[in-house]
Amino acid sequence: MPRLNDHFHYLDEQMLKRWKAPIINDYLCMLFFGLLKKLTGEWVADAKTAESLQNDLLCGEGGLDSTEPTKCLMRLAENLDKGDKATRDWLLSTPAEKIWDEIRAEKKHLPFAVGFHDFLDRFGFRSINELKLEEPDLHDDPTFVINSIVSYVRSGSYKIGDMEAREREIRATAEGKVKAKLGGLRLMLYWWVLKQARRAVKNRENLRFARTKIFGVSRHLFRAMGRKLTALGVLGNEHDIFYLTVEEIVAYIEGRGLSGNLSPMVEARKVEYAVYRDTAPPPDRFISLGAAGVSNEHMNVLAEGDLLRSLSESDDPNILKGTPCSPGVIEGIVRVVHNVKDAEGINGEILVTARTDPGWVPLYPSCSGLLIERGSLLSHSAVVARELGLPTIVGVNGGLMTKLKTGQRVRVDAGKGEIYILEA
Repeated sequence: MPRLNDHFHYLDEQMLKRWKAPIINDYLCMLFFGLLKKLTGEWVADAKTAESLQNDLLCGEGGLDSTEPTKCLMRLAENLDKGDKATRDWLLSTPAEKIWDEIRAEKKHLPFAVGFHDFLDRFGFRSINELKLEEPDLHDDPTFVINSIVSYVRSGSYKIGDMEAREREIRATAEGKVKAKLGGLRLMLYWWVLKQARRAVKNRENLRFARTKIFGVSRHLFRAMGRKLTALGVLGNEHDIFYLTVEEIVAYIEGRGLSGNLSPMVEARKVEYAVYRDTAPPPDRFISLGAAGVSNEHMNVLAEGDLLRSLSESDDPNILKGTPCSPGVIEGIVRVVHNVKDAEGINGEILVTARTDPGWVPLYPSCSGLLIERGSLLSHSAVVARELGLPTIVGVNGGLMTKLKTGQRVRVDAGKGEIYILEA
C-alpha cells in the first residue's frame, strides 16, 4: 500500500498538478477559434452560413490522436473482411464475450488475435466515460470494440481512404469560397488566423487524449489500492474505493484519517449515488437562490430557471435546432442511446444521445449521423466528427432525448443545424 501511495503522489505532483500546457492551449484555442468566427462572419459569409463555413474549414486537419484507435479498429475490420474466410465467419457468428474468451485463451484466429492484442496494448486504457475512474477500461472488457469491428465488417464501413477523401473535399470547397471572397492582405491574415485555429484545436484535442492516458494509469493505481484494502477487510470489494475521496484514501494509508471505519461511508454514498443516478440532470445554465445544495434537491425548480430554454428552439414541434458541427444532409432512422449498450449492433442509423466522450468514438463509423443534446463546437464530439466527416449537430435544444424515439425517421441538415421529424 505505501508503494502504491508513493506512485500516486509522484503522478499527482509530476503530472496531474502541472496543468499549464492545457490552460495555455485552451486560451489559444478560444482566441483563434473566436477570431476565425468573427472574420468569417464579417469578411466571407453571412450570418446564416458563417458557422457552417467555419466548421468546413476545420475539417480534415489530420494528426488527431483520438481518431487513431478507431482507425486502428477499421484497419482490423478491413483485414478481417478481406482475409481468412473462416476467421471472418467465426467473428460474425460468435457473441463478443466468447470471441474475447477465445482470443484471451490464445485459440487460433491469427493474425486477427495478434492485431487485437496490439490494439489493447496501445489503447486498452480507453473506456466509456473515460474521465470516470470507476468505469472499467478495455483491458477489463473489450467487447464494446469487438462489437464495433463486427459492425464495420457487416456494413463495410472501414474505408479510411474514402472518409479522408470526403474530409479533403469539404475542406477544399470551403477554402475555395474564402478565395473567391478575399484577396491581398485580408486573405493573408485570414489564412494565418485559420492556420493558428487549426493547430490550436488539434493540440487541444491531442492533450485531451493524453489526459485519458493519465486517467487510465490513475484508474489502475486506485483499483490496486482497492484490492489491497479489500484483502485487509477494510472494504467489501475493490470497486468500493471509488466511493471515497482521494484525501480519505491517502489519509487512511498514511494513518491520519478522521475515521478508520471506511465501510459505513461507502454504503452511505452508494445510497446517495443511486438517487443521483436516477435524477434528471440540471439545465446547462440556470439561476438558483439561496444555498446551492438545497437547489440541487429540487431539479424541477432548476428546470424552471433554465436560461437557455428559448434559444435555438423552433416554433414547429417537428423541427429541432442545434449547433451545426460537421456538414451533410441525411435522412434515416434514429437510434436513441442512453448508454453505450443501447448502441449495440448499430448499423447506419443516426445516433442520438445526450452526450458523448472519447470512449464513444468507435461507434462513429457505424453511424450515418450524430445528434447530441449537449456540447459545443469545441467539444470532443464536434472535433472528432469533423475529422471523420460525420454529419453532426451538437447542443440540440427542445427536448432531443424525449421527442425522438428509436425507429423514427428524421431528415438532418447538419450544415444548418436543423432536424426534421418525419415520423411522429
